[in-house]
Amino acid sequence: MKLLFPSMCLLLAATVFSCKKSSDSRTPNPPPPSNEVDTLTAGWTKKVLDGLPILYDIFFINNTGFALSPGGIYKSTDGGDNWNQIVTGTPNNAFNVNIGMGNETNMSVAVGPSYLVSTRDGGASFDTVNTAGDLSITDVFYADSITAYAAGNSIWKTIDGGVHWNKIYTFSNMPSYQTLYFLNDTTGWVARRDGLYKTTNGGVDWQPVSTGNQFDFSIDAVVFFTDVDHGFISDSSSIGITTNGGTNWNKVHALTGAYHDLYFSDNNNGYMTDNHYILKTIDGGLTWTKVVTVPGTGFVELHFTDANHGWACGSNGTIVKFKQ
Repeated sequence: MKLLFPSMCLLLAATVFSCKKSSDSRTPNPPPPSNEVDTLTAGWTKKVLDGLPILYDIFFINNTGFALSPGGIYKSTDGGDNWNQIVTGTPNNAFNVNIGMGNETNMSVAVGPSYLVSTRDGGASFDTVNTAGDLSITDVFYADSITAYAAGNSIWKTIDGGVHWNKIYTFSNMPSYQTLYFLNDTTGWVARRDGLYKTTNGGVDWQPVSTGNQFDFSIDAVVFFTDVDHGFISDSSSIGITTNGGTNWNKVHALTGAYHDLYFSDNNNGYMTDNHYILKTIDGGLTWTKVVTVPGTGFVELHFTDANHGWACGSNGTIVKFKQ
């Protein structure tokens, strides 16, 4: 069943923020012309959802997944081989949209500037929560099947799969685009424009994590931890690695100016988007090898369910899938 988002969401996004989808910090610039051709190493396949200028996010639990475009929400139940549009009218003026999933039926979407849209029946119906004065909602992350966090100027939390959201912490500085990552329902991190923060009590308190002023958190920062000691940060030009919970960071350079999403299956093996490339590391992020090249496509988001199943999406309705 196709459902419309509230028209007031369109109005609010259009009036409060001047930036459009086309100026979303994650919107990739078209790669320059080159002699490169599509190159997908073993296990990777490519699919294009025709007519879509971009897919902003993609997320799977087992074979059930959702993808976001300027025109709506799409769902797959076969691991991404086929997609059906289940929602029409994603706010075209909303400047950020991100997906979080708790299980195959519980899913929430952060719709900037101030909406959290959730389903608990796999997309048959949706509830919309307005975060009132918080006009900076940019990310949502499920720590378990029903517990999720959302990041804006404040941190919001639900313990019922998105029916209710409560403000549990407010930062003193306004954010730009920001990302969340949680190991469980108590320990998590948020990358904001003024740096990296950590909580160990379910978002009630947040403490700054020093990164030595090595990274540009003003736009496009992504954080990912595999355990309490091993973590990774990306900004528009570099990767940061910690093996002691953030006390020290090793900065690795040589990336293009793009949004770099991250996934690590363990402390050594991981993937990263880098404009029209997807790269893989087997040494904890010290070195990277191209495993996917799709000229003319800028990859935006990357998501794996385990080391053998992954997806990435980006411009021109492009989805690449990894299955091993």
